[in-house]
Amino acid sequence: GFRGVGAYDKAEGQARLAAKLAQANFGIESWEYLQALEALALTKKAASHYAEAAPLQQQLIALYEKIAPHHEGYERALSGYAGTLVYLARKKE
Repeated sequence: GFRGVGAYDKAEGQARLAAKLAQANFGIESWEYLQALEALALTKKAASHYAEAAPLQQQLIALYEKIAPHHEGYERALSGYAGTLVYLARKKE
């Protein structure tokens, strides 16, 4: 909700808390952790913090590959990461 209205600091705080709780309760190879990590990566990208989003997106892709490689979210994660890389490459030009 916060990300949708541009309250990125609040959205990031919630996503970080969700990731911490998911990791503690379900482990880092869980669907719950994946969802929290995805929320954090999307928030960083929405806030135009591409350099911070990129490593989160890499982690997200690796986690999808481990636990849900056939899920439609995997393709979205790959596409989102590609977009981030293109942005970062253009920024360096």
